[in-house]
This record gives sequence, C-alpha cells and structure tokens, in this order.
Amino acid sequence: MLSDLKHKATRTARKAALSFVALMALCVGAGFLTVAAWLFLQVHYAPQGAALIIALVYFGLAAILFAIAASKPEDIAPAPAAPAAKGPDLAQAFAFGIEAAAAMRRARR
Repeated sequence: MLSDLKHKATRTARKAALSFVALMALCVGAGFLTVAAWLFLQVHYAPQGAALIIALVYFGLAAILFAIAASKPEDIAPAPAAPAAKGPDLAQAFAFGIEAAAAMRRARR
C-alpha cells in the first residue's frame, strides 16, 4: 500500500517536473519567435507597425484561449461509444484475415 502510494507520488512529481520544463522551453521559444517576427516585420513595416502586429497576434491568441476556457464542458457532446465486439465474432474475423492472407501468398507463388 505504501509502496504503491510512493510510486504514484514519484510518477506525479516526474510528470510535474517534465511539464514545468516543457513550459519553460515553450516560453523561451515564444520569446525567440517573437524576436524573429519583430525582425521580419521591421524590414517591411516601421517599428510601430511591427509592434502593433505582434501585439494584435498575442491579444487574438489570448482572446481565443479565454473563449475556450470560458466554454462549458457540457456543450461538447461525447462521442457515441462503439459497440463491443463479441469474442467469437472477433476470433472468426481474425481467422478469416489469416486465411485470406495465406490464400494471397499462395496465389502469388
């Protein structure tokens, strides 16, 4: 019981640490991407235009994420569950597939 709890705690801590490192990498990447966008836009526009475009992209992304966060999970209908295959039917289909593959091999020779 205690070892199972230790295992779950270790797994959760590992997942949290990896998620944190991934978030930091994402933030650094977003920073470099912003600088690259700034340098690209500054060639085509004045610095004020480049700043405005980058700000609008970030505000648009934030608005979309806020809209997704504000939506209720009940609005999304769950996908209908597929009926479970019965054992004999599944085994019969598997055997038919094996037999068809063997017949194709024989036909090629």
